[in-house]
Amino acid sequence: MSSYGLILLGPVLHNWYKALNMLTRNSKSVNVTSAHKTGFMNKPIVVKIKNGLKQTIIDQTTAGPFCVAMFMVYMTAVDGKDVVEKLDRDYLTAMKIYYKIWPIIQFGTFILSSNLC
Repeated sequence: MSSYGLILLGPVLHNWYKALNMLTRNSKSVNVTSAHKTGFMNKPIVVKIKNGLKQTIIDQTTAGPFCVAMFMVYMTAVDGKDVVEKLDRDYLTAMKIYYKIWPIIQFGTFILSSNLC
């Protein structure tokens, strides 16, 4: 299982989040006076929420389904089982669970890490 993260998922997500950050970065510079600063990394909360929402929507509609499928394919293939059967049987259930948990976690992560990249 660690080979999955090291060899496949790590490099894929590193490049994905780098591209997502460039795609959703504000092209206009935000003129922030001291009255509008949030005190949290000196970026207005409205900008953080807007960018976080954009990133979450893009991430959850593109990378999310791909990563779940990639995980299921890799783990099933490593176990030597039928990949197509596994996807047919479990993919929709996995995606339902995924969408109950990950969007809110990703949104929080994007807001908190908006100044790191």
